[in-house]
Amino acid sequence: MPTPYTYDEDCAIAKAWVTLKEHFEDLGNDIDQSSDAWWNRVFIIFVVLDGNCNSRTLKLVRERFVEIFEECEAFKKELKSLREAEPDMLGVRRLGLAYARYEIIRGKKFELEDCYCILDGTTYNYNLFG
Repeated sequence: MPTPYTYDEDCAIAKAWVTLKEHFEDLGNDIDQSSDAWWNRVFIIFVVLDGNCNSRTLKLVRERFVEIFEECEAFKKELKSLREAEPDMLGVRRLGLAYARYEIIRGKKFELEDCYCILDGTTYNYNLFG
């Protein structure tokens, strides 16, 4: 059984994906742009950012990214739903309700706040409260 992912690994995986996404157009059309090539680049950036102390494979990093992304999207969905239902609700209250709804629906606490912010292109908690 693999070692559980650390906070730093999760953030490095999210940062690696965002870094490549932001610079993908700079790579040019003559660069291999297949899915395998994409994830190979994400993995290389992850290793540079994190050092890969837990010897994660490309496959594991890719699978973990999917988990991170799905959890962040589920949390984002709760925030959006609350924002639409109660546009005048204070951000702090909305955030607390989003956490509670996420936990009820998913059966676990949302603990990927920084990954959410990285993937959503925000600084710490800016979009969570907005």
